[in-house]
Amino acid sequence: TCERPGTNTCAVHSLLACSEAGSWDVSEVCSAWCGGGSCLSATALAQGTPVAHMCAAWSDGSLVCWGSNLEGQLGRPTEDVLFAPPGRVPGLEGVLQVSAGERHTCAVDGAHRLHCFGDNRNGQATGDGTTSTTSPVREILDLGPVRAVAAGGSRTCAILEPDGRGSCW
Repeated sequence: TCERPGTNTCAVHSLLACSEAGSWDVSEVCSAWCGGGSCLSATALAQGTPVAHMCAAWSDGSLVCWGSNLEGQLGRPTEDVLFAPPGRVPGLEGVLQVSAGERHTCAVDGAHRLHCFGDNRNGQATGDGTTSTTSPVREILDLGPVRAVAAGGSRTCAILEPDGRGSCW
């Protein structure tokens, strides 16, 4: 739910408007996240499968996620775990790439560190099979610098710097 009817926020390609009933409704199409007096463009997008949550990396390096947060895959606590409105993932800066699995999300930052959060029952967020986490995790599996990440289902794979080696867990 949203708190102030009449307000709106832009999420990737949809302008979400706070209705009089206090729910977020898609009101029109847009291509920027606007707020705080400035508009940002999306630089990377990720959609969890099935379509349960989405995330966008923005031109200021922030990561914004929305949708289902049943397992913490939005990287922040939310009141509504079924359809949470867009919100920034705290503690992440300089995000270059994002990938979303079924109930987890991973992002690569400008320092080529890998951050993952959400469902971790199969070790997909940390590689060690522990329980869910909602805080971004750095240096997954002591991988070192990461070039790219692919999250899917309950698995995660990364391409490592500088030689392009792959690692999956």
